[in-house]
Amino acid sequence: MQQEWMSRKTKIVSLSQDNLENTKEWIKDLQEQHPDIKFQHPWIADQDFMVAKLLSLISAASVKSGTKPEDLTQEEEQDFASRLTLFIDPQLQLRAHFMYPSCVGRSTHEVLRLLDAVQLADKKKVSLPANWRPGDKVLVLNKDVDHNEKPRNKYMSVHL
Repeated sequence: MQQEWMSRKTKIVSLSQDNLENTKEWIKDLQEQHPDIKFQHPWIADQDFMVAKLLSLISAASVKSGTKPEDLTQEEEQDFASRLTLFIDPQLQLRAHFMYPSCVGRSTHEVLRLLDAVQLADKKKVSLPANWRPGDKVLVLNKDVDHNEKPRNKYMSVHL
């Protein structure tokens, strides 16, 4: 996957609610079970939730000061975005995000599709329909339509 990210000029950073030693152990265990998985990106150990609070990934009120992840109640754990994916552009603007429950892994294919879509929309000033895939038609503003009279024909579908 590293080549996929590099080809899109994208950097990956992982934020863990656990300490660095536990995170390293988790990575080691995961790689033993799945040798094809390679983690070639930096990890931030955020056991005090400082980064998560700073980025508003969790409610600061939901975590008592000094609480460790292993001491959280079931309800408090539900507030954590442990499978959150954020798309932050070079201007540090949040462009997209999605969250999975902590018991479900992310689809890297969907992450790449969304990244491709956001980058294409920015570069070509187009809109993308639902279920768009690279190479599919995109939506462009139809300049031949009076936009005040026919809003349903505002866009036309074209291949780039």
